[in-house]
Amino acid sequence: YFIKNVGGPAKSDYEQALLLNPKLTLAQMKIGKLLGQARNYPQALEALKQAQTIDPNFAPVYRELGELYYRTGKIEEARDSYKTYVKLADNDIQARGRYAAFLYLSKDFPAAISYADEVLAQDPKNYIMLRIKGYSQYEAEKYDDARKTMEQYFATVPADKILGSDYENYGNILAKLDKNTEALENLNKALAADSTNPSIHTSLANLYQKNKDYKKAAHHFQQRINAGQGVTLQDYFSLGQAHYLGKNYAAADSAFSKITEVAPDIPFGYTWRARAMSSLDPESTKGLAREHYEKVVEKGAAEPAKNKAALIEAYEYLGYYYALKKDNAQARSYFQKAKELGNKALTKVEGLTTT
Repeated sequence: YFIKNVGGPAKSDYEQALLLNPKLTLAQMKIGKLLGQARNYPQALEALKQAQTIDPNFAPVYRELGELYYRTGKIEEARDSYKTYVKLADNDIQARGRYAAFLYLSKDFPAAISYADEVLAQDPKNYIMLRIKGYSQYEAEKYDDARKTMEQYFATVPADKILGSDYENYGNILAKLDKNTEALENLNKALAADSTNPSIHTSLANLYQKNKDYKKAAHHFQQRINAGQGVTLQDYFSLGQAHYLGKNYAAADSAFSKITEVAPDIPFGYTWRARAMSSLDPESTKGLAREHYEKVVEKGAAEPAKNKAALIEAYEYLGYYYALKKDNAQARSYFQKAKELGNKALTKVEGLTTT
């Protein structure tokens, strides 16, 4: 029944076996595994803990605990369970790879590198360990070492075992080393392998922006947003900034408007909307940025120290706008507020209010 994945009868048979012999560790472990497959995680954990109590040296229990912890997002517990499993399983190659992966996933990058080196000293062509080592070196900011490891990895791994994330990781390493052409080649290979992966689009967007190709950067930031999966306000800001730097100010304003929609009580989004609108109205004659700078004042004036730069920028614009409209009282009021926050260089624009 277990092999055929018929959970109910299999569980019943294992329970009957335990009634006959409560010390059957394997039966208790299998019950835990079946409960885990049914996503009954609390009872699965309880059953596996019972199996562990029956025989603390029964290696497969720790493997199943590791997998259960992984499925429930408890990466550190998964790592520790696999560490015990590796000790008890007598050099199980698959277990060693899994343990190294959990070291990486738990962000213990020095330990992942060290453990991979131990395995590679005995098995230098273990491409799984080379992969984990290269990934961990990148996260540990050891970019030269990571590049060498990934080059060794690509020279070792069978072609059908290469993952899209391998090209992505290698591309990110090369980008950190300013090898931008090679980085783009590898990131595009990663994209060809998995076109919906949001992190690849982010990596490509950042690299295109670094190369001042703002149109392509904006395209990939937009694709990252379209992919969903945990979109943040930073993603909308990155999209808006790419459009802004590429002088596509209307599109920039559209992206920044998402920030003001989701976070309407902070000045940041309004400041960038104002900058985009100001760029569409460089002489300020239409006042396209006015309402957004007024929002900066409305949302930021209560905490002037925290929002000092944004407020000075807003007061300067509004002072200049009202000076152009010959509303000198309003203009002087805004210029004075900018001065009070520390801007002493307003003589030129202040002169507009004396005519």
